[in-house]
Amino acid sequence: MPSRRHEALVDLLRHEPGLCAWLAARVLGLRPPRRGSAVIDHAGFSQLVPPERSADLVVRLAKDAPWRGLIVEVQLSRRARKRLLWPLYAAALRVRLRGPVCLIVVAPDARVAAWAGAPIAGGQPASQFVPLVLGPAAIPWITDPREAARRPGLAALAAIAHGSAPGGERVALAALRAARRLDADRAARYADIVVAALAEAARRRLEALMQGSGYPYSDWARKHFFEGKAEGKAEGKAEGKAAAILAVLGARGVRVSARERAQFVACTETRRLDAWIVAAATATSAGEVLRAVAAPPRRAAPARGGAPRARARRARA
Repeated sequence: MPSRRHEALVDLLRHEPGLCAWLAARVLGLRPPRRGSAVIDHAGFSQLVPPERSADLVVRLAKDAPWRGLIVEVQLSRRARKRLLWPLYAAALRVRLRGPVCLIVVAPDARVAAWAGAPIAGGQPASQFVPLVLGPAAIPWITDPREAARRPGLAALAAIAHGSAPGGERVALAALRAARRLDADRAARYADIVVAALAEAARRRLEALMQGSGYPYSDWARKHFFEGKAEGKAEGKAEGKAAAILAVLGARGVRVSARERAQFVACTETRRLDAWIVAAATATSAGEVLRAVAAPPRRAAPARGGAPRARARRARA
């Protein structure tokens, strides 16, 4: 099952479908597609690939772009079976779009990026499939707030790739500043994924930088990300249950609005979350899940021998 960090990164790229195309063209020295020419397409390949297999993201581009479509795979760890499917994904999308396509692997970790970029041997002599990998080396350092504001998705990706490196706290701060310009839901998600991607030492450097630079959201960030870590395991457990609900609904193709997602994430009642997990397995909408009522706590069975007064009456008889 994909991790929460994996799903968050895919969600980030889904909101800016042209980002991977821009980075890929930049790496290959090609003219990047114009803004607004990329749209999200269906990510399944049930015609040529086993029906349970689908890519993380498929982006369809305009005809003047270098490719008709992009397959975007987010890799946070090495998984040998995924590499076997990548050539099939590329072949299936090429048939669907009737034109050249490119498979892009987004790997913020340098070791995973090196593994993902190795050629995949085909069945014919000299036949190889080489994925295009966007690892840390391909993702620019962005510390200028103005540049980050122009491309908030790229700024967040840069923070994920470089935020834990020496000096990376300035990249993370630029990404957090850029996120402030987005709507409240996306701003929270971008800030969440940026801070979650940082190593502990990098988080401390970021907090110190935020305090020293007069960052207006320093109190907010400290409450939600730095102090929140010390509040105990209960909150993390609730977040895990909320993530499970969203994962089940996503796997079943049930649409979840930003407001409904916020309700799931904000809930800290374990019984209610458990009821929602059960409802998510069969519900046809997120609203139906939210209407599910948690079962009341079971009342303790009376002690053997009856209540104290009854025992006293029997003793006097």
